[in-house]
Amino acid sequence: MFAHNRTEGAAEINIMRFGALRSIATFTWLGMQLPAMAAPVSVNATAGMAFAGEAVNVALLEIRNDVTAHVAIAAAAGYLDVAAGRGEGQLRLMAIGTWSIPGWTLDNRHMLSLSTQSVERYRMRARVVRPELFGFPTLSARAFDEVFVDLDGAGFIRNNVALGVGFELHRALLAELYRVWEGNHGAPDDRYLLGLVTVRF
Repeated sequence: MFAHNRTEGAAEINIMRFGALRSIATFTWLGMQLPAMAAPVSVNATAGMAFAGEAVNVALLEIRNDVTAHVAIAAAAGYLDVAAGRGEGQLRLMAIGTWSIPGWTLDNRHMLSLSTQSVERYRMRARVVRPELFGFPTLSARAFDEVFVDLDGAGFIRNNVALGVGFELHRALLAELYRVWEGNHGAPDDRYLLGLVTVRF
């Protein structure tokens, strides 16, 4: 009986893993059907900190390829440094769709995150950006909603909603500050500030 339960659990985990990979692949394929010119490959370096109950520092090095003007694929190597000396390396594989409507930019990111802590996680983020905040070309208002799903059997674990502002300088540097409301499944909710600085090469 126990062996049977373990087999069923493993099958459910594999189904979740397959579903996450299929979502990313389908999203990328659909975006590639849009008629648009591809842009060159870019490299982005990001550093950030979450000012929560315990500080979390993050560093990312991302390689991104704009498959079309609306869809990009990216891979990033990252490191998370948590208070009390706990560290975690990550590999992130992403597909991102971007659309513009008058006065707004919308993007939808699908991510598969692999961790040195043996955590496989699917994340889906929807974000909206309002450029030229208060008439300043370098400022923007930003908001996002991100869902976290663990593929090791835990399933849905978190939903983050955030409001913030961004400062962009000649597309070479982007600084963002967010107020994040973290809704956790099976754990206390949280609220914190998130700061990010990205340099584009």
